[in-house]
Amino acid sequence: MFKKILASEKGFGLVHVLAALIIVTVSVAGLFIASVVARSKAVENYHYRSALLVASAKMELIRYHNRNLGNNYVNVNNIINLYDEVVIDEHNNNKVIVSIPSPYPLVDTYTDIQVSPNVMYDRVRLRVKWTEPQMLFMPMKTKYITLYEDYFRRANL
Repeated sequence: MFKKILASEKGFGLVHVLAALIIVTVSVAGLFIASVVARSKAVENYHYRSALLVASAKMELIRYHNRNLGNNYVNVNNIINLYDEVVIDEHNNNKVIVSIPSPYPLVDTYTDIQVSPNVMYDRVRLRVKWTEPQMLFMPMKTKYITLYEDYFRRANL
């Protein structure tokens, strides 16, 4: 096709120029959208890892507090700094804040009769939440991470 156009020495027509312009426009728009989505996912993954570290630190704080008290049960009351909000990212005065929503952390006590009626365990559930900021055409999303920790103890008979 190009040999025929070049051999005729008539040059390119308006249809050829418009077709080339449409192809270039669509490809550039596709590359731009792909780069925006990739950047948004990279930032979202960074926030997820940061929130997971914050949740893990809060769970370690609960573990440390209960180990030093020497209780037979898990107590999440009166733990200093447990409900503090943590800023994991800040861009253009938009802060991404990780917090623990109420009613978390939750403590439930379980006994597995099939294993042993004398062994009970407390399960601590801790949930953290944060809101992903809006990036161009990507909407704001509230994300959650829930961690579980089991504390086994021997029941007093």
